Amino acid sequence: METESDIYIGINDSQNEIEIDGHRLQEVIIDILRRSGFNKGEISVAIVDDNGIINVNSKFLESDDVTDVIAFTYDKRPELGLLDGEIVINAGEALRHSKELNHGPFEELLLYAAHGILHLLGWDDRTPLERNKMNREAVSLLEAANVRVDDSTLITGG
Repeated sequence: METESDIYIGINDSQNEIEIDGHRLQEVIIDILRRSGFNKGEISVAIVDDNGIINVNSKFLESDDVTDVIAFTYDKRPELGLLDGEIVINAGEALRHSKELNHGPFEELLLYAAHGILHLLGWDDRTPLERNKMNREAVSLLEAANVRVDDSTLITGG
């Protein structure tokens, strides 16, 4: 989807666990990028199942664990408003985790997309405090894009 701001979002949905609204996913990602100061670039989004995320995790991060999202930044030049990268989202994890929350699996997937974008922007989540800050920022960005997610599981302190 090409926009007036020269952001291209490519989506490859190779899973069959949840229904994906590709247009809405593109809109949300573009909104988050614009709010973060980026108006040029290409973001590839791969939506996979557990096996797909394990393959990516094993190949690039030397881990055989199931995870929610993995992101790769290819080019980031804030002075030009340019961001190129790839986000791999696990639909299976979104489906499982959404059952514990007051929103659906697609909203959980949007939360993972926002989290992935924050990784592309340089955010880290190695510690519980960093992860909590990142998750709160992702929820805030989604709210700005008119996506409501249940944030009851976020740590309130820190």
